[in-house]
Amino acid sequence: MISGIRDGKSIKYKDFGEMYIPYPKIEEQIEIGQELSNDSELLEIESQILEITSGFLELEKVKIYE
Repeated sequence: MISGIRDGKSIKYKDFGEMYIPYPKIEEQIEIGQELSNDSELLEIESQILEITSGFLELEKVKIYE
């Protein structure tokens, strides 16, 4: 059976406080953040292009059926 913290269990510092959690160096974190930001900007541009293209397609449909 699967159980989690919401099932009334407790987590104590001694159980995980000394656990090693790897993470990238700050330089790599910054680089990752910049890449994600660039990707977000590209997605926004692509979304705008799709919106404009959809508008043109709707106009063409109207022209065809008039």
